Amino acid sequence: PLMYFFHSKHVPTYYIPNDAFAYMRKIMKFPKNDRLDAQIIFKAASKFSERLIPFQTFGELINQLRDLTRYRYNLSHDIARLKVRLHALVFKYFPGLKFDFKATYSYFLRNYSIEEIVQMDFNDMLEIISKISRQKINANEFAFKLKDASKNALRLKSSPQNALKLTINLTLDNIASQLKQL
Repeated sequence: PLMYFFHSKHVPTYYIPNDAFAYMRKIMKFPKNDRLDAQIIFKAASKFSERLIPFQTFGELINQLRDLTRYRYNLSHDIARLKVRLHALVFKYFPGLKFDFKATYSYFLRNYSIEEIVQMDFNDMLEIISKISRQKINANEFAFKLKDASKNALRLKSSPQNALKLTINLTLDNIASQLKQL
């Protein structure tokens, strides 16, 4: 970041303690933006110069660890955002179906359209669910809910379903890709 740049150019760099910065922001009653933050930093550094903390570089390993931690944090937030989006998409695709991020749900969302689920034999569906879920979910209950939600979805609209299916698959792929990176 910026501190490393200045430090590498042999410009004296310091941290302002957070409490001093917050105190100055409170006194000056400025809204938050970069230009005003620069003024607050300058005034806080002037007023609390004895409390400034000299900037020190850490070893390359520590810097890499910080970067990796920051990257992991951002990936985690991206995955959470994608999962919220996926919930909204699945709710549109299968109104009334309580979605969970298990392999069984993802399998059906990826591999079958609403029409195919409605036309699928109930016993075949039970067999697929049992095989994929390894009996971790109630296959009978899930099959019934999935069939019911699919029938309801067909009654509502049929035209945007292909676009929703594509978006759901892309979102599932995106989540899987980011989970691998995590």
